[in-house]
Amino acid sequence: MSNVASLIDSLGGYAKVAEAIEERPSTVAAWKHRGSVPVRYWPKLIAVAPNLGERKALAYDALVEAHAGPFAMPSQSEAVAR
Repeated sequence: MSNVASLIDSLGGYAKVAEAIEERPSTVAAWKHRGSVPVRYWPKLIAVAPNLGERKALAYDALVEAHAGPFAMPSQSEAVAR
């Protein structure tokens, strides 16, 4: 996943995520717009991810990657290809 917006979309969208973590839809919509999920919500997202959208699991490294944006380190397979 390349960014926070695509992460939220893969979990079923901001309304579905908000319901699952018991937050207001406007809160999750703001994360999507801002491109950042406060770290204190990461454990909740990881816990509910298997029940949402097309993702079967979510890990901390995927959340870090979604926040890294253009500063992300290349994956191991990308580094080998160079």
